[in-house]
Amino acid sequence: MNRSARFVLACLVVAATSPFAAADTPEESLAKYYRKKNNVPAQAKVTVQGLKDSTNFKGSKEGTVMIGEGPGAKTIGFVASPDLKWVVFGDLVDTSVDPAKLVMQKIDLKTEPFEGAKDAKVVIVEYSDFQCPFCSRVEGTVDQVVKAYPNDVRVAFKQLPLPFHNNAHTAAEAALAAKAQGKFWEMHDKMFANQQALDRPSLERYAQEIGLDVGKFKAALDGGKHKAAVAADMSYAQGLGGGMGTPTFFINGRKIMGAMPIDTFVQVIDEELGS
Repeated sequence: MNRSARFVLACLVVAATSPFAAADTPEESLAKYYRKKNNVPAQAKVTVQGLKDSTNFKGSKEGTVMIGEGPGAKTIGFVASPDLKWVVFGDLVDTSVDPAKLVMQKIDLKTEPFEGAKDAKVVIVEYSDFQCPFCSRVEGTVDQVVKAYPNDVRVAFKQLPLPFHNNAHTAAEAALAAKAQGKFWEMHDKMFANQQALDRPSLERYAQEIGLDVGKFKAALDGGKHKAAVAADMSYAQGLGGGMGTPTFFINGRKIMGAMPIDTFVQVIDEELGS
């Protein structure tokens, strides 16, 4: 056998024995499609989660596309053909359910600090960031609302520190550390009044000024005692639609974004009280 024939035979043997690359699963193909269609950056993980038979559309599948990981991950629901070739992206909506009530069902308010009437007919959930200037600006409006409806409105505060505010996450933890000592609102007011000074030494000074046990306060921050609670608030916010800025309010589940004037709040509150 000449040299050329031996070379060809060797190539055929190698080709015959080399393993073929495994084909993508339908879930992997769907994740790749979503990444390309929406130009998701390469560093962001895209996965298909919770694939199952659809409970609402017989013969179909349903699941979630998850973009990213951890508390900041974004989720997109979908319904698809069994082979995932045909897909409709977006949340499934039951039009027989009040959408505002559905929003409120998603928000955990069991341990959140609140002001106003405990058993109020109107519940306002405020997602805020202590370093956000718009959040600081709207606090006066929130105070006016509470005073205007002393028996009808409760305002619950939830943490949503934005990633580009370098001190916001620690400030959120500081607020919860103060809450653990019964002085959330004192720390809340102090930090909003001093937004330009939310570094760690300043937070410790505020803790002393409002009468906290500073040792316990510092230990809570050092040990990250409230990191999980802040992350949980952020995760809940993502579950309400993602991409949510601050401040964002839900008045009995009805969404208001930004530092809006009091008339905007009054209109929605009065509609809810009259319903």
